[in-house]
Amino acid sequence: MALFLSCANGNHRPTSSYANGLVCCDVCGKVLHEDLYTDEPSFVKGAGGEARSKLSGSVVRSIQSGYSESFRRTLDKGRDMIESIVTTFNISGGDSIVNPACAFYQIAVERNFTRGRKTDQVAAACLYIACR
Repeated sequence: MALFLSCANGNHRPTSSYANGLVCCDVCGKVLHEDLYTDEPSFVKGAGGEARSKLSGSVVRSIQSGYSESFRRTLDKGRDMIESIVTTFNISGGDSIVNPACAFYQIAVERNFTRGRKTDQVAAACLYIACR
């Protein structure tokens, strides 16, 4: 089956990973297509047919946005922090400052820049870059 997918962020070339069934954007990492046969868990018996059953299958995340719930929560937390800083320091510009700062924050999250750093400090740095 041939898929002709491109990322909404531009005409980035997607990368296929047959091991996990994902087609992702090379640049932003967004999942463009996911080959899932079922989203329901199934129970299978052991190799010897013993009565103990174990859960098999894969955990399916929401593919509406293409990002995991954890990723989305992290972005929401960053946006809330950026908006809080803008309000606290009376920074003018509204969404024309908040939106670019959130875009920088998303880049920071995607590149693992937020690991080991406090959310408010990363949000403040992103806001500073957006204001410059």
